[in-house]
Amino acid sequence: MSKLEQTSVNNFCKFLSNGVSINKNGSNYNVTPCCWYKQENTVQDLSINSVEKARDQYRHIVDWSPGCVTCHTLESENVASYRQSSFDLVKNDNNKIQNLEIMLHNVCGAACIICNPTSSSQWHKELKKQNMKSGQSPYMFDQIEFDNLFTNDFTDLKQIKFWGGEPFIN
Repeated sequence: MSKLEQTSVNNFCKFLSNGVSINKNGSNYNVTPCCWYKQENTVQDLSINSVEKARDQYRHIVDWSPGCVTCHTLESENVASYRQSSFDLVKNDNNKIQNLEIMLHNVCGAACIICNPTSSSQWHKELKKQNMKSGQSPYMFDQIEFDNLFTNDFTDLKQIKFWGGEPFIN
């Protein structure tokens, strides 16, 4: 269970206070501190108020939380984690977004062995044929969604990662 406390500096993981990862979830969006975070936090739109309300759920976590299971597992096996890299990527913990990750779409014509149905519409299609849990339906961000997202304060943005699907499709 995570410990919560009011603090302006997060010494546990800089992405908890300075990162945001966004992917589409049907007609809603999942907003987490990074793409490795395993608990969903769904918002209806990408307005400033919605994104900040989602970020408020993470800013004050100062110990392992259930959403941090991937980093916790890696570190318990003495493998470098994304949490550890946050200290290199975020230099000034000011509670502003410095690391932004956006899953643009999951449209892809391949079903690579290293991928999954969340990131590949082809995997979704193949699993659906087998009547198996197929994950996310094919989707793609549109211009209105980007316009809403970029009303947020990105003045301190240091890194942006676009991921998901086949990059040359859109």
